[in-house]
This record gives sequence, structure tokens and C-alpha cells, in this order.
Amino acid sequence: EEAFLVGLLQDCGILFLVQLLGLEYAEFVRSFNGSRTAFYEEEKKRFRFDHVQTVAALAREWKLPEAIVGPLEVHHTKPELSSDSTDLDLLSGIGYLVGSIGLADGVVDDPGLAEYAATGLGLDEELLGNCIQRAGEAYSEIGRLLQETLPDDLDVTDLLSRANTCLNSAARDAERRADVVKAERDEYAQQQVHLQNALGEYRERAARDPLTGILNRGALVEAAREQLRHAREQNRSITVLFLDIDNFKSLNDRFGHQAGDNVLIGVAEAIVPVIRNSGILGRYGGEEFVAIVGGLLEAEARRFAEEVVDTFRRTEWPGLGLPGPVTCSLGAVWGIPGPDDCAEGLFSAADELMYQAKRAGKDRAVFRSLSDPRHKAKSSAAADALVTAVNRQDMAESSVVPADYIRIAKELSLRTPSRFSTNRKQKRKPLIAPCKLATFTGANFGLSNEVGCVRDISSGGIGILTSTDKRRGEPIEVAIHTTEKPSLYVAGIVAWCRHIEGCVHEVGIQLFTHAREPILSADPISAIRNLDWVASALTTLTPEAETGGH
Repeated sequence: EEAFLVGLLQDCGILFLVQLLGLEYAEFVRSFNGSRTAFYEEEKKRFRFDHVQTVAALAREWKLPEAIVGPLEVHHTKPELSSDSTDLDLLSGIGYLVGSIGLADGVVDDPGLAEYAATGLGLDEELLGNCIQRAGEAYSEIGRLLQETLPDDLDVTDLLSRANTCLNSAARDAERRADVVKAERDEYAQQQVHLQNALGEYRERAARDPLTGILNRGALVEAAREQLRHAREQNRSITVLFLDIDNFKSLNDRFGHQAGDNVLIGVAEAIVPVIRNSGILGRYGGEEFVAIVGGLLEAEARRFAEEVVDTFRRTEWPGLGLPGPVTCSLGAVWGIPGPDDCAEGLFSAADELMYQAKRAGKDRAVFRSLSDPRHKAKSSAAADALVTAVNRQDMAESSVVPADYIRIAKELSLRTPSRFSTNRKQKRKPLIAPCKLATFTGANFGLSNEVGCVRDISSGGIGILTSTDKRRGEPIEVAIHTTEKPSLYVAGIVAWCRHIEGCVHEVGIQLFTHAREPILSADPISAIRNLDWVASALTTLTPEAETGGH
């Protein structure tokens, strides 16, 4: 391309000098019958500027690259070429070659041009002759096409003026089109902002209980999961309150459902100030509410639970005609969550304590720490069994998988296919086997390790049971150990996660790779650097932020 431009532009300086110097230069060009080299030498003697200087000045004014400007400046100077010549030298040699040939008559100025072309540019005599012949024929055809199309009295200045007018008109039209495009782009951007705002409002409405205005059950569970992740990463406490309005059915039956709705609304309005900005409040269902607060000391959590019960007791209900205060029974769990604690499990534990408060006479709170042996014995039984199974050598035997996981895996295989399984491109095969899971956690991209149970697998995906929920889109490694085959490591992206029962979640994973050695867990930082899908997944995950408000 550079060589073509050099050959195309090198004589355009003559056209410019015709306009600049007028009839004297035009007559010189028309009447001169010598060679190209002789024309250049005579031009330098007669005029202040020659066409070589002119085209070089034009090229620099047009800000053409040096690969074009350099050869144009010396296209009537024969450069020395060798095996060490640069591209710029070769382009200058091509410029000299083209400038030494008269296309109209086929005259060659330099008798040694054929040898120069062969030794310097790799063009043998036959090839050079063919080039000159074909170029001359093309020149003649173009010459006949343009012959006598311009009148003798043509005013070049007027022609340029008209061309400038057309150019200005085209520029104004382009500016108008640019303005239209910009307006359309601004309109699209504004529509995008409106859509984003509408989507945000829709999500906000979808997350809210329509009666009380606080979080609904689905949003409450998601918020609790986020709070639980933060608590684990920052090694801080979490407090979960599960409360139920006492005698609510009797209140509904006696005073009507409208009165019951007013009580539910009043309860939400009364509790919101108590949990402050650091907490979450949601309606779990019916007359049941859940409040979550992070970072409290144990004594503060106890006082918090009692304060909520007391707030119920002191709330007045003018106009409803209630015979006495509305009370609640409350269960509260507090502590720094372990790897086996999940949102649903904490809800279940607090719910059980709430029923203890009911049986003890209502209008009270029952409190328990996560470090309490009664809680630990119940919540970690399945996880402890899995740890034992993973550490054993005979992992291919189904007997090492905890009975609860075997039961759940079999029940899932017998259930009506879910939207997850029906969307699978490949049918998965049942495989009940213990496994180890590794997922990224924290700002330093460390890995958290836990145990799980494989329930099915295919070449494109794997289903596992685990005691903690997973974020969609996060990278994960599953280590499967059997006695029939060597250890197998698979890695991919979490496609979906759903709660099954208690602390058990089912997770679907889209597989990206597998190996006999660890893929992520051996060196997490190297995995991020070397595996594009891992870095991309971590980049696109929504940054976690503290969940605030109510």
C-alpha cells in the first residue's frame, strides 16, 4: 500500500505548481519533450520551486506517515540498495524506479535501471518489461478516456471554488447528520436511564411485602445470605430473631381481617426503629417476622431480643378496640457463623426457639448462642459425617455418604423434573459420592473449603449437595474421590442454587475443565491469571456491599 501511494502521489506536485505559478509553468510542462529526469533538472533551473519539494510539502501538510513522505522527497534520487536496506530505503528505490519511466512513450531515463531493479528490488528484466508494458497500456486507455474533456479556457481557481462549495455543503450535511445521531444517542441514553430506574423500582417493589412495606420472604432469605457471607468473611457475629404475634388468629376472628392487617402494619412500623439502620426486617409469612442484625455482642443481642418483645408489649392500638396489648413470642440465635451455618438453618433454629417461648407462656424471648452444644450437635451432624467420609479411603462406597444426603439425592432423582433439569443440554448420570468444594472468598481471593456430596454428573455439568448456598456465576472447584478411578478435579461456574431442606442446598455447576490435579485450589492467584473464565467470572460478580436499611 505504501509503494502504491508513493507512485500515485509523486507527480501531483506538478498539478499544484500549475495552479501556483500559472501559465508560465503550465506551458513549460506542455512543451517539454525531454525525459523525466531532464524535466526535473530543467524545472529546478527555471523556477523557484520544483515538484519534488512541492509534493513533499503537501505530504507533510496532509500529515502523511514518514514511510510516504520520505520516498516522495527523494523520488528523483537513486538510493543505494543492499540486503540490509530498510523498508524506507526500498520504498525510495521504488519511487526512483517509477519516476524514471515515461508511461506515455515507454522511455527509460536510466540505462542501468533494469540491473538496479534486479539487484535492489528483485525484479528481473522480463518482469520489469511486463510491468512497464502493462502500465503503459493502462495509461493509454485512461488518456483516451480523459482526452479533450477539459476546455482550454478552464479557470482552475473557479473549479476549486466550486469544489470547495460542494465540500462545505457536504460538511454541513455531515454535521446535521451527526447532530441527528447525537440526539438519537442522547435519547437512547435517556431511555436506558429510565429503563434502569424502572427496573430498580420493579426490583424494589418485587422485594417488598405489599401490606407492610418491609422485605418479603424471598428477599429476606437473599438478604440473610448476604449478611451471613459478610459475617463469615469478617469473623463477626450475626443475630437472627424469629417472632410470631401471639393469639393472632383469635384477634382476626374477633375483630376482622382489616384489624389484623392494621396490626401487621403497626408491628412493622414499631420494629423498624428498634433494629436501626444496620439491621434487616422482613415478613416471613402470615404473622411471622424475621429480624437480622450483624456485629452485636452476646449481651447486646440478648437486650435486643428483649427490647423487641417489650416494644410489642408497649405499642398502643387506638381505634381498634383491642382488650389489651399485642404481644409476641420470639426466638433468637446469636454467634459467629461457621461454615455449616446457612440462612435457612438459622431461621429454623430461631423458629424452634420461638415455639419454646410459646410453650413457656408467650410474650417472651428465648435466646441461644450458636456455640451452644445443643445447636452445634444438631446443625453440624451432616457436615461432620461428610468430613469423616471425605477423609476415608473407600469413598466409592455409598455407605460413607451421610444417610440424609443419600435420601435427598434419591428423592430429587424421583421428583418431577425442575426447570433446571429440563434446560440441560446433556442428560446427567446419577452419582452419589462425597466431594470437596473450593470457592473464592474475600478481597484477597483466598479459597474457602467445605465438603459436599455429588448427586449427578455429565460432561457439561455437575449437581452437588452442600450445606451452604452459592452465588450464581462464582467459580468453583469440585474434588471427587473414588476407589475405582484416581481423584478427579472439575471446575466451572455456579449456574443455580436452591434450598432443599434444613441446611442442605442443591447447586448446579456448568463445567469448564477437568484434571487429575487441583485446578483452583493448588494456586488460586495463578488460576485467576491463567484461566480467562475464572478472571471474567470474578470481574462480573456484583461487588458485595453491606446490606443496610429495612
